[in-house]
Formats: sequence, structure tokens, C-alpha cells
Amino acid sequence: NHETTQLILSQIKKSINQDSQILDLGSGSGILSIAAIKYGAKHVTCIEYDRDCEDNFFYNMKLNNISTGYTLLFKDVLSITDFDYDFIVANINKKIIIQLLPNIKKFRTKKCKVILSGLLKNDENELMNLINQLGFYFIESTTKGEWVCLVIE
Repeated sequence: NHETTQLILSQIKKSINQDSQILDLGSGSGILSIAAIKYGAKHVTCIEYDRDCEDNFFYNMKLNNISTGYTLLFKDVLSITDFDYDFIVANINKKIIIQLLPNIKKFRTKKCKVILSGLLKNDENELMNLINQLGFYFIESTTKGEWVCLVIE
């Protein structure tokens, strides 16, 4: 029910297709991964740092009758060097996103859409400056309540 989750879900719904390979950074309970699979994604790689999320993640997968189509890895999203996916979703805090964007730019070898949230409206200008500085292409910004979702490529 959180606004940031709703913002990313709306982007997933209108973007994902059957051939989509998704990277879900900060997977938590798996809600965004579940939606991506339900909307037809070919595969979702789920990255989560907090092992306390594991039971809830697998419970939600089972609750949604999902047993394949995803891989769950427990690691720091800032240690990732493989960003060759069709879509990257990150519903995490501003501090991590600011550190993550240069890594995506550096290690990505193919064009992909990046959907970012976990950001307050007040964070938008700072993030847009970084997005422009790194040479990402800005696609869209949506808001709900005090939260913003940025879509870049």
C-alpha cells in the first residue's frame, strides 16, 4: 500500500513484456518481483541485503503461486556489477540510489530502463542533477503523496 510501491507498480504494469529480464534491487518482501512476474517478465533477479526479509519473500511467492521465474540473492546492491537487464527497479533510499547510479552507468553494457523510487519529492532536483551529470536519458517523473518515482534510460 505504500506510495513508492504503487508508483513503481504502475511503471512495471505499463513497461514489462514477456521477454523482459528484470533486476529488482532492494527486493524486500518481493512485491515488485511478484508484479513483474505476473505481468509477464521472463525472469527477475531479486537482490536484498536484509536476510530478515527471506521468510516473508518466500511466503509472498508461495501465496502468489510463484515457484519459478526468479532468483533471490542476498548481497549489497552497491556490490553489483551486472546491470545487463531490460529493466532495473529500485525502491530504496536516496543515499543508496545516489551511490548506485554511477555503478549502473559504469557496468551496464546494453540499454535498459531504470525505475527509481523510495525518493521524496524534495529529492527530485538533486537526483535529476545527478541523472543529467551521468548522461542518463530522463523519461518520466510521477508523484504520489510526498513521494516521487523517476524513470530513466
